[in-house]
Amino acid sequence: MMNIGKPLVVLAYVAVLLVLGACGKEPPTESVVLNALKVAGVEYGNVRHPARDPDSPLPNSYKEHFSVTLPSIAPKGGQFFICEKKEYCDAIYSYFNLLQGLAGPYLYQSKDGLVIAQMNSGLAVADAEKIRGVINGL
Repeated sequence: MMNIGKPLVVLAYVAVLLVLGACGKEPPTESVVLNALKVAGVEYGNVRHPARDPDSPLPNSYKEHFSVTLPSIAPKGGQFFICEKKEYCDAIYSYFNLLQGLAGPYLYQSKDGLVIAQMNSGLAVADAEKIRGVINGL
């Protein structure tokens, strides 16, 4: 019996890239990211918008911040940051990269540098790959 899992994942990535390409150069927004996750087959729920904490060591340089619950690690999931400039998201990426032992290994930044995804430890590898594909395609 042939394993068709990998070809299906590749097809999902191609579909995401085609959808994103069809959208043109649409600036990243929460709805763009969530739509791309849905197209890639990433199941998520409970979209939340954490309040900014000016006393937190997390750089406060983002335009949008939202978190989601992912079934494979519920009630945890991950969070996404969208910035107006690459250097703003670079600071957030550096922050989580320094904390990778605590925050987990799933940290992704889009090619244009405007979107960061930080997923909790324990995430299913298949889900992590889908999310990385989405972020790389933005």
